Amino acid sequence: MPNVLDVMPQIGAISAIIAYNLIVTWKRYRPQHAGAGEVR
Repeated sequence: MPNVLDVMPQIGAISAIIAYNLIVTWKRYRPQHAGAGEVR
């Protein structure tokens, strides 16, 4: 089983990339639908 402290930087980087992609795609697919409350 890998050490938690060794895996933490990788988890942080992956989660940061995923969060960035989610924000970019969310802003892209929500141009004028503010307040609609829909994901797509």
